[in-house]
Amino acid sequence: MNIYLLNIGIIVVSYFLWTRFCGKERGNKYFCIQATIQWILISGLRSVQVGADTGRYKIMFEDTMNISWFQIIDSMLRIFRENATAKDPGYYLITKIFQVFSTDYTMFLLFVAAIFMIPFGRWVYKNSKDPLLSFVIFSCLFYSFFAITGTRQTIVTGIIVFLGTELLKKKQYWAFYLILFLLFPVHKSVIAFAAFPFFYKRKISDLTLLLWTGAIGLAWIFKNELMGVLSGILGYDQYDELFEGAGATTFTTLFMAVLLIGVLLRKIVITKHPESTEAYNAMFIAAALLPLVSINQSAMRGVQYFSIYLVLFIPWLLTALKAEQRRLVSIAGMGLLVLLLVRNNPVYTFFWQI
Repeated sequence: MNIYLLNIGIIVVSYFLWTRFCGKERGNKYFCIQATIQWILISGLRSVQVGADTGRYKIMFEDTMNISWFQIIDSMLRIFRENATAKDPGYYLITKIFQVFSTDYTMFLLFVAAIFMIPFGRWVYKNSKDPLLSFVIFSCLFYSFFAITGTRQTIVTGIIVFLGTELLKKKQYWAFYLILFLLFPVHKSVIAFAAFPFFYKRKISDLTLLLWTGAIGLAWIFKNELMGVLSGILGYDQYDELFEGAGATTFTTLFMAVLLIGVLLRKIVITKHPESTEAYNAMFIAAALLPLVSINQSAMRGVQYFSIYLVLFIPWLLTALKAEQRRLVSIAGMGLLVLLLVRNNPVYTFFWQI
């Protein structure tokens, strides 16, 4: 049985049960808790054969046992120097601290999954207009990166995106940048999110839309030059080409189609939900970075900090439709996402099955 399809089936059925017997508000809360726990277990209990990097991360985990605290701290200090040779030493520090409590790799995977999924589930509960659709989007488009592959960036995203944006809303910019600074040694690509405070509250006026259209167009025209500037800053030069998620072509087409629809419906959506401005700006930034993925799919790492807003953006777009239309489009959309998942034919095994 395909564990991913079973997971989505449980998510769909349980949502209707929770909201039917507990009411909308409490039902959404219990549903988000349950769906979060499901993904923590799926991510944390996977075998080393699931995910392109899971086996490599296990070797890194075991190697860390033989690395001294002094070596890790020294690498942490050297990463901020121009001649730094260490790659993401902050990740080794997190691993070393965890190993004080446990040296079991599966427990570590559960720990990493919790760091991401708990803030994510809370983020969806507090912001999504349709938690069911949000979790289905995650379970079809983003699971392979955040729950299966990108361990270091998974840790960073769980903190800087889902918790860091709450600091922005409270105007605690100093705390946001302090956290970002501390996360930089864990995964260098987090620097991509440093620009978000300058854009997340910007109103989507006709002029703003025109400027974003021009910026995205220029990004496609000068994508090679843009890659040359950002590759070292965001760490793309440290990775070989990766093939993650739904694939660059499929994801780019889907993403740009959703963004176009969002632009057409922007006045209705933003009038009804002013808070959706944050998602609009995140989508525009992601669209400006997407051209880099056509050069090197490692660039998807920078895009992911912003494209994850799809889990909020799409439900917000659906609120522009009438109730019956919304239901039909939501069902059709989830069906399309599941078909994409089935087409990719992902294989899953638990750690005890190898």
